[in-house]
Amino acid sequence: MQTSLDLTYSPAVLIVDDDASARKYYRERFHEETSLGVITAANLAQAKVFIDSPSLKIDAVVADLFFDIGTDAPDQNLFDGLDILSVNQRLRPSASQYVLSYWSGRGERHQKADELGLKISSWFEKAFLPPGETVSTPWAQVERDIIRHQLEKDRLFAERLRSLGVELAEPLNVEAVAETVRQSFHPPKRTYLQECDDPRYLLLDPIEVICFTEETRTVRANAWRLGVFTEGLGESTEEALLDLGIKLVEQYELFEEEPDEHVEGYARLVRDRLRGCLRKRAGNA
Repeated sequence: MQTSLDLTYSPAVLIVDDDASARKYYRERFHEETSLGVITAANLAQAKVFIDSPSLKIDAVVADLFFDIGTDAPDQNLFDGLDILSVNQRLRPSASQYVLSYWSGRGERHQKADELGLKISSWFEKAFLPPGETVSTPWAQVERDIIRHQLEKDRLFAERLRSLGVELAEPLNVEAVAETVRQSFHPPKRTYLQECDDPRYLLLDPIEVICFTEETRTVRANAWRLGVFTEGLGESTEEALLDLGIKLVEQYELFEEEPDEHVEGYARLVRDRLRGCLRKRAGNA
């Protein structure tokens, strides 16, 4: 079995959008229809924090164009999605960039991107598409771009695909390669848990999670950096993450029930890590 130390292909995409329903929809599509992990930002300030963080793996940024007052960050000169892409291009120049917006065709936005010197791989029109559409969707295109880049820089990744009988000669059929990655390669997926299905608790920071898909199609989600041995299980990445969030809260509450002097050694380490990422919401203390 592969472990987190064996990850040669574990890309993740940052989705920046102030619309909660859009974030949920695109997170689910990336999780369930690509080999990519996901982290989402609800506002531009949060997106900058994520981009600044050396502990978060971000291989691509997909940003909406327009942000409502309160989700922009004028004190940081962040007014729209192009501004956050400019920050990303400066801090993470190897991460590919995309616009996903109802207004992706507006000429003045393209002009601003040119003035900022932005390298934008694609301007996607925001749409909600039927499940299973994997050819012309934003998530499919982002995955194909990342796979092509991975093949260029990672010899082990290319060798692994060749061992599965994948033809990598140019012109490269990236769509077929992506299908092999998803269906045959089954690489561990590095993604992030940002919510727990318990209204009493708030996750303070994204928790890195490694998801493994077994031959039975069961997904196991492991928050290995926390040192917690329990795993989330589900028939999809989303289900496994949901289950993991519930189990982390249960583990946290078990620790909190114990007198401090009874929690020692490794258990104390895990408890302190859980305390660092979980907090009771106001009114539930």
